[in-house]
Amino acid sequence: MKKTKFLFTAILLTLFSQIFAQIQEVIYFDKNSFLMNESEKINLEKFANAIKSDENKKLEIKGFSDSDGDTKMNLQLSKKRVQAVHDFLLVHGIKKDQIKLSYFGEENPVGDNQIEEGKQKNRRVEVDILNPKSDKLAIYSRFKKKPQIFTAVAKENVEIKGNEGTVIKIPKYSLINSKNKTVIGEVKIFLEEYYTNSDIIKANLHTLSDRNILETGGMIHIVIKYKNEELKLKKDKEIEIEFATDDMERMEIFVGETKGEKFNWKLEKSKIPELSRRNNSIEMEGDIISFDTIKRIQPQQNNIVNKYLTSNNLFWINCDRFLNAKKEDLTDLKVRTNISAEVKLVFKKINSIMPPVNFQSELYEFINLPKQSKTTIIAFTEIDGEPYYASKEITIGEMQTENLNLVKITWEGLEKEFKILDNPNRKNYNEQNNIIIE
Repeated sequence: MKKTKFLFTAILLTLFSQIFAQIQEVIYFDKNSFLMNESEKINLEKFANAIKSDENKKLEIKGFSDSDGDTKMNLQLSKKRVQAVHDFLLVHGIKKDQIKLSYFGEENPVGDNQIEEGKQKNRRVEVDILNPKSDKLAIYSRFKKKPQIFTAVAKENVEIKGNEGTVIKIPKYSLINSKNKTVIGEVKIFLEEYYTNSDIIKANLHTLSDRNILETGGMIHIVIKYKNEELKLKKDKEIEIEFATDDMERMEIFVGETKGEKFNWKLEKSKIPELSRRNNSIEMEGDIISFDTIKRIQPQQNNIVNKYLTSNNLFWINCDRFLNAKKEDLTDLKVRTNISAEVKLVFKKINSIMPPVNFQSELYEFINLPKQSKTTIIAFTEIDGEPYYASKEITIGEMQTENLNLVKITWEGLEKEFKILDNPNRKNYNEQNNIIIE
C-alpha cells in the first residue's frame, strides 16, 4: 500500500514538474558569475526546443542576484545573466521579438541571503512564458464600416439607393419619435450594406437564427434620425427593401436582436404559404431541401417572386432563407486554436457564415452542420496591436476536431485573406448614391 502511494505521489510530482516547466524555466549561476554550466545549458535547450515551434509564445527573461557586494554591481550582474540566457535562446531557435528582458539585481529574493543555500537560490534567471493578451473583439473596431448618409423629408414618399445596390422605399408619414408623434420634417438616413463574406466577417455578423443555418441574400443596417433622435416605424407602416441579389426565391425578412452578449437573427414574419416542417427538414410540393445537393423548391410557373421584401423594423435587417436538413444528415465540429481568437465557419456553396455556439478557452464548438459540406475555418485576433490569422479548408465529416495555429500577419495581409472568402459570383455595384422624393 505504501509502495503504491509513493508511486502515485511520484507520478503527480513528475506531472507537476512537466507542467511547471512549460510555464517557467529557472537557471542558477555561481557566485559573481554570468556563465551557465553545462547542466543548465541542457535544461535551457530542452525548454527552447519545446516552445520554438510556436512563434506566438512570448517570453520574459528576468535576472536576479544575491545581496553580497555592491547593489549597483549586482544590478549589472543580473543584467549580464539575462543577456547570456537571451543569447543562448536566440541560438536555439527563439525569435528576438518573442523576448522581453528585465533585471532586478538583489531585489525579489526567493531565498535567505544570510545563508549560502539561500544565496544560491537568488543567483538566478527566470524565463517565464507570458500569456498573450488576445483582444479578439477589438479587431472589429478597425474595420467598422462608415454609413452612407441621405437627407429626406418624412412627410414625402422617399426612395434611396445604396452604393451596393440596395433600394429602400419609405412611405410618407410613417416615422414616429419616442413620444409616438409623427415626424414630418427633414430626417437623416444612415445606411450600411453587407453583401460580401469579407464585409459580414469584419462586422462580426453571421447567418444563424436560434442555431438554425440561414443563407443570406444581404444584410443592411438602417437608422433614421430627426434632430439626433432615432425614429421608428408606425405599427401599420412598412418599408420596402429591394436587396441587391438576383436570387430572391423563398427569401424572408429577419431582424437582428441581442440576447445578452449574443447577436441573433429572428424571423420577422413568414411570407411562404403552407410551409410545413417534418423531421427537421423543409417539405413543400414534394421537394425536400437537403444540404447534400442544396436543392431548392422551384416556384410554380404562374408564381411571380417579388424582388423586394417589407419590414416594420429598422436597424439590422437580413434577407435570408432557412436551410434545414434531416437530423441524421447533420454533425458537429470542434476547432482548437493555439490562442484565444474569433473563429468562423464559411461555407463555399451557400452564402452562410457560422460562429461557434459554444467555446471554452481555445476550444470552439459548431453544431448542426451538414455533412460533406465544403467549408473554410478561419480564426483571427489582435495581440498587442498586431493581427494574427489562420485558415483551413475542410469537408465536414463525422464529429471531427480540427486544429488551427494562428500566426502573425500584416493588416494588409488580413484584408486580403478576408477578400479570398468572397463569393466570386457576387455582383459589384458601383452606382452613385441617389435619392428620389415624390
